[in-house]
Amino acid sequence: MNIRLSPVQSVAAYNCYDERETLKANGFRWDSGERAWGRSVKVTELDQLLVLIGATVDETERRLAGI
Repeated sequence: MNIRLSPVQSVAAYNCYDERETLKANGFRWDSGERAWGRSVKVTELDQLLVLIGATVDETERRLAGI
């Protein structure tokens, strides 16, 4: 049996009240403690998710996140 695990990245969206319906439709949940919308996503699916929600991540943030 071969099992392959994909690394998972946590994604948080801050200050995005106007985009909340798009975020909810893409599996994000409101975290009242963090005051942000968040979800986990496989690293291999991260770029696709960012396109779906209309977000961009600059290279500095990608390096800090290790992706």
